[in-house]
Amino acid sequence: MQTKSPDLLPIFRSRGLARLLLELFVIRDDWTSMSALSRATGLSISTVHREVDRLAEAGLVVETRAGNIRMATANHEAPYFTDLQSLLMKALGPAQVLADELAEVAGIEEAFVHGSWAARYLGEPGPPPADIDVIVVGRPSVREVDRACERAEKRLGREVAPTIVGPTTWNTSEAGFIRTVRARPLVPIALGDAG
Repeated sequence: MQTKSPDLLPIFRSRGLARLLLELFVIRDDWTSMSALSRATGLSISTVHREVDRLAEAGLVVETRAGNIRMATANHEAPYFTDLQSLLMKALGPAQVLADELAEVAGIEEAFVHGSWAARYLGEPGPPPADIDVIVVGRPSVREVDRACERAEKRLGREVAPTIVGPTTWNTSEAGFIRTVRARPLVPIALGDAG
């Protein structure tokens, strides 16, 4: 089934292709089966096979077999790997997913991704992040933030760990945790006019 291209980055043929590329280039860092990609993207298994075939022909994906299971992973040696990963992270990665999910939560003044994901996003070398750390500044409902982060977890396939701090604490505290978070890479979550 063909869907329209993503609004934020409409250079892909469809949302499905963009989601598949996001899975392969941003979310997953190892070999993945076609059925796992189908579950994660919501695409039919035949569509996943067809798109992976195209990506492999273009040299963006490499494939192998584990018995009768077809596996694929992003080709880190492809000349476009770094640029494509960066585009996908910026347009469709965790910051965008969290913006979508947190936008309707009242009481949020600001929100940021921090920790290892933010560091990788901003170009610091290191291992792939295991989870996504989020700082929410304001006085939102803890329950609503948790629910929004649970929805983001399902979309991203990674744990999302939110921390809520009041605006005064965020802006003035010299406590160890807050000082460390503010001193390290932060990726703003664009919430628009929500909050």
